[in-house]
Amino acid sequence: MATPPSSSKKIQRVQRAGVTRHKGQRRPLGYASLILVILIIGTVLVLLARDARQSAALAHPNYLATPPDHWHSAIGIYICDHYLDPLADAAGDALGIHTHQDGLMHVHPFSLASSGKLAQLKLWFEDTALKVEDGKITMPDGKVYKNGDSCGTGDKKTNKTEIALFAWPPQADKDTKFTKVTKDVGEVRYTQDGQIFALALVPKGEKPSALPPSVPKLKNPTAAEGGTPAPVTVPDGSATTAVTPTTVAKGSATTAKPSATTAKPTATTAKK
Repeated sequence: MATPPSSSKKIQRVQRAGVTRHKGQRRPLGYASLILVILIIGTVLVLLARDARQSAALAHPNYLATPPDHWHSAIGIYICDHYLDPLADAAGDALGIHTHQDGLMHVHPFSLASSGKLAQLKLWFEDTALKVEDGKITMPDGKVYKNGDSCGTGDKKTNKTEIALFAWPPQADKDTKFTKVTKDVGEVRYTQDGQIFALALVPKGEKPSALPPSVPKLKNPTAAEGGTPAPVTVPDGSATTAVTPTTVAKGSATTAKPSATTAKPTATTAKK
């Protein structure tokens, strides 16, 4: 018995509606195009973000990654009436801000992440496993010092104490004017070669009785590195370049001498 024409058309429509893609059948081109567009947009966004970070750092007058900058700062941790022993590297110097357990901060950024406005004390804290918060210091061994801890003995004992960062300009002595910071200590930046810092727990209104013991080492800061600054890896466009600073004799010490003209900051105290 023949199928009526109207029924035949209905069957064909149902068959077409139920067609599925079989194994080996090509995926529609629109799907592949969509994936390609997503990949392109993602790549462009990543490149734009990188360029923005690089431009911000390069535009800053204190961009430390300009070769062959290799700065040094003295630092000491002062508790009540004495300085603690110098800290050692703990994080492997990932960004070029580290120490040789000599009481100095060696600053020669490896990347934009530790240059310019991002060249901050918190990177050295991270490298030494030192945790610094407002009003609190946690040492690498877990020992905690905080606002309100006791200082002094007998009649001089007091709990009116505070955690603060004291910063002096290069070539300072104990009578030189200092800057005191109690908030966001880790965001204090390196602004000059030869700066001096003391992270301290002291009675309120007082300061460390002396500069850090490592200050004299600033006269020959590369002694712990064999007397010669290590090669500095710095950005050069889209590539990286290893730069070894030259050295010249100056008195009895050996100091790094730039072979190129670089921007030098004019500030004399640490700034946030």
